[in-house]
Amino acid sequence: MEKQTKIVQITAGRGPVECCRVVAKVLELILKDAYKNNIFTQVLHAEQADINGTLYSATIKVESANVDVLL
Repeated sequence: MEKQTKIVQITAGRGPVECCRVVAKVLELILKDAYKNNIFTQVLHAEQADINGTLYSATIKVESANVDVLL
């Protein structure tokens, strides 16, 4: 299998603070799962929301031969 690179964006859109919390949690879960599966990730952008521990959006680069397993 050849290595693939994908860009993933997670966004709260115009949602309330609960959506911003979900963005932060989804990012955390993707990064943990990628680490467990030896998949390279790089956070390209993370826009902090108004409350600590929340994000308006995040963009990550994912590189692996089995990138679809993670996504």
